[in-house]
Amino acid sequence: MLRRVCFAIAFAIAAFAQTPRPSFEVASVKPAIQPQSPLARVFGTMPLSLKTRDPGRLKITSRSLRDIVAAAYMVQPLQVSGPAWMGDALFDIEAKIPENQTSQTAEMMQVLLEERFGLKLHRESRTVPGYELVVAKGGPKLTPPDPLPDYSAMEPEERKKRLEEQVKQAQRRQMANPHAGSGSSWGGPMTIPELAVRLANQLGDPVADLTGIEGKYQVTIATSSGNPDEPDVTVFDAVAKLGLKLESRKISVETLVIDEVSKVPTEN
Repeated sequence: MLRRVCFAIAFAIAAFAQTPRPSFEVASVKPAIQPQSPLARVFGTMPLSLKTRDPGRLKITSRSLRDIVAAAYMVQPLQVSGPAWMGDALFDIEAKIPENQTSQTAEMMQVLLEERFGLKLHRESRTVPGYELVVAKGGPKLTPPDPLPDYSAMEPEERKKRLEEQVKQAQRRQMANPHAGSGSSWGGPMTIPELAVRLANQLGDPVADLTGIEGKYQVTIATSSGNPDEPDVTVFDAVAKLGLKLESRKISVETLVIDEVSKVPTEN
């Protein structure tokens, strides 16, 4: 009887090990055509998300390999320890998602990175200087995001016009605030974990979201008023206006240590 049970367990383990990992039906990986998208130049780089409104297609434009690896393994870019060029080399990726598998794009991207870039990595837990993002005394002061049009339902020409107008509006706001330096003001609709990633990118240290706040909010982090007579404020002051607080701590973070990766992806 014991022998049969052992055999059944071994068979189940073997069957599980042979289960194919989810992968894209077709994928194109190329060096980026442009350094950054117009929206990224105006708004700054947002955390890369592999969620897509189009159930059959994923498109990534002008993003660093470090960002793509971080998105695939659902960590902050600062948690990816690898060659410096991974933060500079930008790629365009277009992939076809198998039917009813949009929830598995992260796993599919992991497979793609292994196949095209020869990516090999291991995980380590490291204690490093960082910050904890917590709710400040008095509670959060967050507002719902502005409603966004459903671009997926638009015709291509209409979608292009709306996006171009969005860029022009942002550029007009930037021209009206000429004293604001690069990176002095950024924001948009985002979740608090996405805010933590943006803050980590700006501060240069990992940020752990301990707020427990769910949902998406309209967030603005402004360290300059645009008025030369008014002093700039710190990012900590800007975060405090949201009813949140950044506390300096030694924090334990999971780090993806890159063992092998190719700078040139294999052919499509």
